[in-house]
Amino acid sequence: TLYAENFSNQTPIEFKNEFDRIMSTGKTVYDELILDLYFLGKTIALKQRILLLSVIVFMIGLILTIANTLLNN
Repeated sequence: TLYAENFSNQTPIEFKNEFDRIMSTGKTVYDELILDLYFLGKTIALKQRILLLSVIVFMIGLILTIANTLLNN
């Protein structure tokens, strides 16, 4: 597919060949769009999990800092 994560390691010639293959038939273009949407969804889901983990770690650190400040004063 032409999803960025898949073609970022290709040479320009490989990318052009892949693009030409996809454009050769109309049905393939729609299939590629569907696959690209799938991979975009997978990437967004991964980024959301990482963001959630980051927020949890931040909140734990914030709570521990507040608790430490209150206990030591």
